[in-house]
Amino acid sequence: METVFDRIKNLADSRGKSIVDVEADLGLSKNYLYKWKKSAPNSTKLIEVADYFNVSTDYLLGRKENQDNKGFEKKSDVDDRPKLQKIARKATKLDDKQLDQLNDVMDAVFKDIFESSP
Repeated sequence: METVFDRIKNLADSRGKSIVDVEADLGLSKNYLYKWKKSAPNSTKLIEVADYFNVSTDYLLGRKENQDNKGFEKKSDVDDRPKLQKIARKATKLDDKQLDQLNDVMDAVFKDIFESSP
């Protein structure tokens, strides 16, 4: 029987990534995912991993055999870069006022880049 870790390892391999790469991309400590070989994953982290690979948590848990995520809206339809996804995950914890502040800071810091964008 495939474990959650086995499924994550297979997904990582199919994308040319190592488990260490995945942990780094998601901001997890070294060997964090290896613990899932023998213990149940934290639901929040499981969701982050599922989002990272654009699969369902049911697939990772072995409750669904195919990776197809039909019926689930992809978190980021614009870009699937892990670092951008990490920023987006953090931003979901902000209220509207904080999001406005973040937007203002980004506009100030990256003014030249944003103004030159089509």
